[in-house]
Amino acid sequence: DLLHHMGADPANRKDLDDEIEARRTLDEMFGKQRALIAEQDKKIAEKDKALVEKDNALVEKDKTLAEKDKTLAEKEKEIAALKALLKSQGTN
Repeated sequence: DLLHHMGADPANRKDLDDEIEARRTLDEMFGKQRALIAEQDKKIAEKDKALVEKDNALVEKDKTLAEKDKTLAEKEKEIAALKALLKSQGTN
């Protein structure tokens, strides 16, 4: 109703037509740039997502390596203890 009322008044109608034409002109001028920016934003978001996934995979690998390092250190302690025991018994 408001647009109908404003459109009925010739002065308001001209303002509305000018605004519509200005928006069309801007869309024509910058529409392609906006679409290109949106596409680039999408690509960046996809790359960011891939990086996050890779980071998460690296964190998991680091955890696995830490667990393996811990196990290896425990095994090395056991070996050292067995060597000391053998040495103390005089067996080499």
